[in-house]
Amino acid sequence: MSGKEYRRYRSGKTSEIERLELQARTLGDSVQRQISLLGIQNSTRVLDAGCGTGSFARNVAKVVLPAKITAVDIEPIFIEEARRLASEEGIGNIEFEVANLENLRFADGTFDISWMCLVLPHLKDASKAVAELKRITKRRGKIASFDEGGLFTYPPIMKFFDLFEKVTLWRRETN
Repeated sequence: MSGKEYRRYRSGKTSEIERLELQARTLGDSVQRQISLLGIQNSTRVLDAGCGTGSFARNVAKVVLPAKITAVDIEPIFIEEARRLASEEGIGNIEFEVANLENLRFADGTFDISWMCLVLPHLKDASKAVAELKRITKRRGKIASFDEGGLFTYPPIMKFFDLFEKVTLWRRETN
């Protein structure tokens, strides 16, 4: 499903909120391994980019206390639900906000880790979003993505850009 189709048929729908939470429960063990692999610990400054209903953010928030995690998504209905779920679980150290990954308000080098899950296929310009994540992540920070095919990327930044440049070119050729 292309990004355009996703926005038309799923994005911002109540049924999509239910699907995202089911997906989060299914990926629960994987998320815990990713938190460990990324070295997330107390006081790590983390961005959950394209957070959906905030399931990753809720898991990370428990690890980084007393620090806050920041979680962004372009869909207001997802952010509203993410806030509700975090509140329901008694988690208060997450800052949720509506934001476009291609144009984030954060200063250069704000985060130790910028992470996204199953987001890249839905972006209008994945290369621009990845460049923006690079900008807001500290120089020796990490950018990670868990995406199509269960691929968890955790490479040096240049390999990361090479991979997503290829994905972007492939998408342009297939659309």
